[in-house]
Amino acid sequence: FFFKISSFPLTLLYFFQGGRCGICAQSVKTGQGTAIFTAECSHSFHFPCIAAHIKKRQLLICPVCSITWKELPLLSLQQTEQPNKTSLKDIKTKSFRVYNDDEPLASPVSHSQFNPIPESEETEDDLEEEFQGFIVTPKIGTEVGVNARNVEVRLLREAAMVAVGRSYESYVVVMKVHAPTVTRGVKRAPIDLVTVLDVSGSGMRLQMVKRAMRLIISLLSETDRLSIVVFSSSSKRLMPLKKMSSNGRRSARRIVDALGSNGQGMSVNDAVKKAAKVLEDRREKNAVASVMILSDGQDKQSQLYPPNQNLPVVSTTRLAHLEIPVHSISFGTCAHAPNDDAFGKIVNGLVSVVVQDVRLQLGFVSGSAPAEISSVYSFKSRPASVGSNSVRVGDLHSDEERELLVEVKVPVSSSGSHRVMSVRTSYRDPFTQEMVYSRD
Repeated sequence: FFFKISSFPLTLLYFFQGGRCGICAQSVKTGQGTAIFTAECSHSFHFPCIAAHIKKRQLLICPVCSITWKELPLLSLQQTEQPNKTSLKDIKTKSFRVYNDDEPLASPVSHSQFNPIPESEETEDDLEEEFQGFIVTPKIGTEVGVNARNVEVRLLREAAMVAVGRSYESYVVVMKVHAPTVTRGVKRAPIDLVTVLDVSGSGMRLQMVKRAMRLIISLLSETDRLSIVVFSSSSKRLMPLKKMSSNGRRSARRIVDALGSNGQGMSVNDAVKKAAKVLEDRREKNAVASVMILSDGQDKQSQLYPPNQNLPVVSTTRLAHLEIPVHSISFGTCAHAPNDDAFGKIVNGLVSVVVQDVRLQLGFVSGSAPAEISSVYSFKSRPASVGSNSVRVGDLHSDEERELLVEVKVPVSSSGSHRVMSVRTSYRDPFTQEMVYSRD
């Protein structure tokens, strides 16, 4: 890949410039009447900005570079002003249900009789991993393309300067990673899917959720397993991971048909925790696992989009401790029920993981001008560095595209020279579980 250094502006450029808050992008100079917090990664923030961010996210992660902070002072004085009056003696010891009742993958017979598993009165509020909200994903292609089992990597030719030192300059370039498209008729890897259904709505909204769920059931194959969790003012698991044989589909449809509106509360966090527990406790595992939320669209994310007559809003995040995607399908922007064919293509894209554990090995070809890759950032998710110039992107769905921001340090003496970057990709085929390595 070739790239040229220029003054090409980037949307996130101000995050890498000194003297600006990493959240509001305003100046963080002293003497302006606002306390400044400088993290161990050297990024600075207004004290009120970072305090509100940490309180909302409940994660000690830098919002600029995604590095986990090891030390952090008390950011919210309001919490200390309102001490917890409940003594330890008054706290009831919780017994967490172990969801290890998943149906075996090699089970030859799926029993037609099904009884929902009763839940204990559990809240699971003290789990360390918290649901992190939704991040809108790149559009997942719905057209059927060529079955090319290759991950495409493209580097934009322009670069933007973000820092200048005595002996070096830092630039950032945009790298795009694109997954292959699933071809009609090509078998995909079996999936363990936990659907989280919002039953707090009523009328048309609830019917949209139920109709979408019926379509999902019909799209799953006999090698797939499905679990159902519902939520309103509380959450409840209605079905363990069950193979989608004819009897399994019948059991799932019976549960969906019996769903009714139940309260106005929104306990989606608790429901997602419960869905994660189902996947974490399973005795056997399919190659792919995912959580899918079907909601009537009362979350803040759906408010960012104008009403659409056909398609719901699709967003995603990840369960960090399990490396499992959480897809949210919101019907709040739909004027009426989405077209079955269009919605089916969306679902097929979400359950079709075409490559797993994608990793990039970055470098510069021999003879290129001197340069050093210092950091790699992401617009949508957080790729993990696993070694020198090595980045773990994770799993990619059909036709999914990720954008990375690569920070490069170059000596001042050779700042005007051209550089040729090399990229080697590796990933695991989700169907065969074999590793695939590419050339530069």
